[in-house]
Amino acid sequence: MNSLLKIALRNVFLHWRQSLAATISLAAGLISLVMFQGYMKDVERIYQESFRSRMMWGDVVVENLNLRHPEGRAEPWKYEVTPSEQEFVQKFFEAHKDKVDAYNRFLSISGMVTNGKTSTIFRGYGYDLAEGEKTRSPEWTWNALYGAPLKTLHTVILGQSLGKILGCLPDQKVKVLQGTSGYKPEVRPFHCSTPDIQLNITTPEGQLNAIDLQVTGLLDALYKDIDDKFLATSLEDAQTLMNTKNISYITVKFIKNGGFIDNIIEDFNTQAEKAGLQQRMSRWENHIIGEMYVRTMSLLGVFRNFVVSIIVAIAGLSVFNTMMKLVKERTREIGTLRSIGFLPKQILFVFVSEAVTLSFIGGVIGSLVAVIGTLILNGVGIVYKAGVLVEPVPFQILISPNLYVFSFIFLSLLAAMTTWIACRSTLKNSTAENLTYV
Repeated sequence: MNSLLKIALRNVFLHWRQSLAATISLAAGLISLVMFQGYMKDVERIYQESFRSRMMWGDVVVENLNLRHPEGRAEPWKYEVTPSEQEFVQKFFEAHKDKVDAYNRFLSISGMVTNGKTSTIFRGYGYDLAEGEKTRSPEWTWNALYGAPLKTLHTVILGQSLGKILGCLPDQKVKVLQGTSGYKPEVRPFHCSTPDIQLNITTPEGQLNAIDLQVTGLLDALYKDIDDKFLATSLEDAQTLMNTKNISYITVKFIKNGGFIDNIIEDFNTQAEKAGLQQRMSRWENHIIGEMYVRTMSLLGVFRNFVVSIIVAIAGLSVFNTMMKLVKERTREIGTLRSIGFLPKQILFVFVSEAVTLSFIGGVIGSLVAVIGTLILNGVGIVYKAGVLVEPVPFQILISPNLYVFSFIFLSLLAAMTTWIACRSTLKNSTAENLTYV
C-alpha cells in the first residue's frame, strides 16, 4: 500500500503539466463556490442582524393575538398590553432570567410632526432606552447615522428622510455602515433649522395631545417607505403623549439562540391561554413584521441556488474533463502497469490517490487565494445600492470554514469519482489495446 502511494505521489510531480491543469481547475472551482456562497451568507447575516438587533426585534415578540388582524389594525389601542398583562409577562420572563439578555417594551405612535414651519405625518414608537441599547448590542449599540443615539427623556431620533423634510441635515454626507458591525461610535455632526419638534396625536379618547422633543440624531430606518415617516423616542414620552400606561408589544433577546426558545414560546402561550389572556409569543420571523425578511430570504435563496447550480455545473464539468483527459492521456501507462503485473484494483488505487492528492493541493491553493481575495475585497470598502434600502450596503464576503470544508469535500469526491470512472473504462480494454492506444 505504501509503495502504491509513493507511485501516486511520484506521478503527480512527474506529470506536472497535467497535474497543474487539474490543480488549477480544482482551485478555480473552490474559489468560485466559497466566494459567492460567502457573499450570499453575508447578505443573509446583514438582514438577520438588522431585524434582530438594529430594529430591536430580538428573538421573540409578545403581543395581543388580535393586534395584527384587521380589527387590531383599525383600532390598535383596544388590543394593547395593559399594566396587569405586562406584569404577567414580566413574571414569566423573570423565571427565565438566566436566558434573557434584553427585555424591551414598545408603544407604537403615529400622528403629525411639525418644526413650526413644516408639518408631515409620522409613524414610530417609544421604547425602553436602556433595554433597547442592550437589544442592539454589541454591533448596533450606536444606531445613529448622524448625531447620537437616544439616551435621555424628551429627545427623539428621526429617520434621515423624515429629518430632511423637517430641516435636519448632516453637515457632511458620509458612508459609515460596516455591514453587521454597525456604525462607528462617533458623533457625525448634523444641524436642524429648528432643534425642537412637536408631535401631535389624537388619543383613543379623542383628546388632542402634543409633546415637544429635541432632535438628538438621524438614523437609517432601513427601508425607503419607512424612513420618510419614522421616528423613535422614549417609552415614557410616548406614553405621556398617548396618555396611557399600556404598550403595544414586547420583544425579548436571549443570551444565545437555540432550541430552548421554542420550548419557552410553547410554555408561555400555554400559560397565557390558561390565564385567559390574549397575549401570545412568537419568533419575529413568524410574525407579520418578519414577512419582508422571509420574502427577501426566499428570493435570495432562489437566486443563490440558481447561481450555485451554474457554478457547480461549470466547475464540475471543468474538473470532470480535466481528470478524464488526465487519465486518457496516460492509457499507455496503464497498459504498461498491467503488463508488468499490476492488478486493476492497484492501478485504480494509484490513480484515485493521485486525484485525492491533486484535490488536496488544489483545495489548499484555492483556499489561500479565496481568503486573500476575500480580505482584499472586504478591505477595499466597495458599496452598492440594494433595491429598497435607503443607504448603500458594503460589499462583504463572509469567511465560513464550513463552506470551505464542504466545497473541498465536494470537489475531492468529484475528482476521485471522475478518475475512478475514467480509469475503470480504460481497464475494461485489453492490455494490448491500452499499449497501442493513440
